[in-house]
Amino acid sequence: SIFENARGDAMDWDLVNGKVLDSVFRNSGNDGFDISMGEVYISRNHFEASGDKCISAGEGTRTIIANSKFFRCNIGVAVKDRSRVELTDNIFLKNKIAYNTYRKKWRWEKGGEGIMQNLQFLDSIEADIQGDKFSKVSFKKSIPKDVKIKGPLRVIEIGEDS
Repeated sequence: SIFENARGDAMDWDLVNGKVLDSVFRNSGNDGFDISMGEVYISRNHFEASGDKCISAGEGTRTIIANSKFFRCNIGVAVKDRSRVELTDNIFLKNKIAYNTYRKKWRWEKGGEGIMQNLQFLDSIEADIQGDKFSKVSFKKSIPKDVKIKGPLRVIEIGEDS
């Protein structure tokens, strides 16, 4: 599927469990794909020039994002409010912030959690990874040496099988 030139969010799922495969999200006025309170598998997608976020995952969302590209968005992937996202084999290119994690709504108590493996961060403008004190990012294997990290988030290494 191709989602192009949406005035707001190109796709917005609340309380949905599903898959998004082999799609293009281009020139969304706001988010390319906005998810809350669901479980979503996202693979082999291309996100480009979203006005705000390529993917916004919030409010307890559980998501796997694999083999996708995030190009020229304000924020590539945002993970917030007790959401957990696993990112594997993705490319982030020329985003203002490639990955941002935080607590937006106090009632969720925690921010976001990201588990990362084999990601490429290329030419991020402000940061590759940014987060607040309520959030955490875990790298399978090791933390890449050249990743630009901003904010007080927890960054840890975990074993491949974790």
